[in-house]
Amino acid sequence: MKKKMFLSFSLWLAASVALATQFPLLGGPGLVHLQSAKAGPGIGYRSLASISSYYNQTFYGLQGTDDEFTDLWNHNSISYSPLPGLAVLGNGLIHAEQWTVYSQTAPAQTIDKSLGCPGDAVVALKYQWDLQKGRWDLGLMPMVTIPMSRTKYQDSPSQSGKLDFGGKVLADFNYTDLTVLVNAGFLTRGEERPQLPLGLGLEYGFSPKFSAFLEASAELRMGAQKDSLTDDQILRGRGADRNEIRVTPGLRFAPVSFLGLNLACDIGLSRATAPWLAVIGLDFPAAAGRSLLVPLWGAVAGIIKDNSSGAAIKGTISFPGQDIPAVISDAKGSYRLKLKPGQYKIQVKADGYRTITREMEVKTGQDTGWELGLNKKLGQLTLTVVDASGKSPLRASLSFGNGAQQTYSTDPVSGQYQARLVPGNYNLTVGAPGYISQNVTLAINDKEDLQQSVSLQPLVQAPVPPQPVTPSVTSSQAKPKPVAAKPPKATPPSAPPAPKMSAEEVTALYKKGVQQFMNEEYAPAEKTFKQVLAADPRHAKAKEYLGKTKDRLKKSS
Repeated sequence: MKKKMFLSFSLWLAASVALATQFPLLGGPGLVHLQSAKAGPGIGYRSLASISSYYNQTFYGLQGTDDEFTDLWNHNSISYSPLPGLAVLGNGLIHAEQWTVYSQTAPAQTIDKSLGCPGDAVVALKYQWDLQKGRWDLGLMPMVTIPMSRTKYQDSPSQSGKLDFGGKVLADFNYTDLTVLVNAGFLTRGEERPQLPLGLGLEYGFSPKFSAFLEASAELRMGAQKDSLTDDQILRGRGADRNEIRVTPGLRFAPVSFLGLNLACDIGLSRATAPWLAVIGLDFPAAAGRSLLVPLWGAVAGIIKDNSSGAAIKGTISFPGQDIPAVISDAKGSYRLKLKPGQYKIQVKADGYRTITREMEVKTGQDTGWELGLNKKLGQLTLTVVDASGKSPLRASLSFGNGAQQTYSTDPVSGQYQARLVPGNYNLTVGAPGYISQNVTLAINDKEDLQQSVSLQPLVQAPVPPQPVTPSVTSSQAKPKPVAAKPPKATPPSAPPAPKMSAEEVTALYKKGVQQFMNEEYAPAEKTFKQVLAADPRHAKAKEYLGKTKDRLKKSS
């Protein structure tokens, strides 16, 4: 047991310059046996160690079925990407095994043997094409193996003894939370038959730190069999110029950006493949082995709400000028967007509310909370009702629409009615006692101050007949005594009056202040309403708007 532990620890530390998970597959970004088409970060290092131990085997033609076998692999890689889309990979492995053969002729004795040696190293290039705006990645990876001394080590699973050549075509299909990997290639294997590496895998990201993957991989031999061994004579996990097929489920966890942890298990589906193989691995940084895009993305989440009441509303978030689909918040106003890191221009819309445009920044692997407040679309109506004959203000009743239940009244002094209304067309009935009612159609627009005057005609009354005039007798009256006129008092000269605005100028200045208020320009609006009151201190609406403006300035400060 101590011997096994020491051997395992030694293999973990004795990393060569490269990675090959189960010869001849190579490393770099990817899963266990499959490679990603992505070139990877500037400098990356991966280390994978695997162990398999099983019993009831017969080795090397010796009699007996109670033999024990332990198989150990240590795979490492260093990748360097000097340019975007280009990577240089150095790959290799160390292989060790230990077996115990129980002798049938001498049951009390056993034969213990062990082996530890480096496998063939591999040097490869990888070039990546980014297609369909990152939805697809296509990679081409030529490779050449550097043989170890097979005469010295005699380990066919990890060594061919020849200079071998080959290559792979790699493809990644990237979705929001999922990446699908496809591999196909060709590699010579010394005196053995050439291999055709094939693989299909997928990785799903549950969060920026955690993902799960599943892959199916094989190394198929091409051409006629070169030995006379039967399947019963093929040792499990030894390859022996036969097809190797397996499935590999696994998990990946990145607790920090510079470290990735991998845990997987091979399940052998062919005679030449180990029945099971436990795999643990380390990636420095985490992106050195990552094929999934989602951990590199960020997100923006929050709610859309009414600015005045704070109530949540349902709205649409779009990206004008960008090839990104719009997102609709739920009934509670909540939304969440997964986006690549960078700056974005968004537009937020909701029925009955003003559209806003904002700039936002999405950061790698972060969820940014952001509340979006919208203002209702409103227009200002100022209605003045006067007598048509004398133009004097009237106290009138108002009702919106036909058969409206609720009525409103104008001010008895000014004859005015003011309200903020949702944009649209309105039918208004105006009436007053002793006057003919009048129907008025109004068109209210957002951020507009509509000034409307209504003149009511008085009802026509029957004429009163003239009364006869009775002649009166005038009597002579005494003439009044003349009264002496008093001299006028001297008054001091007064200063010349300040120039005054005309009524039209005051009205235009008031409308300007209302427009500034509707555009939420509260500081300029306050100054404008003060100018109106300086010209006309009795202007009631300017006083009212000045108070509203001061309240808004206090809330926003």
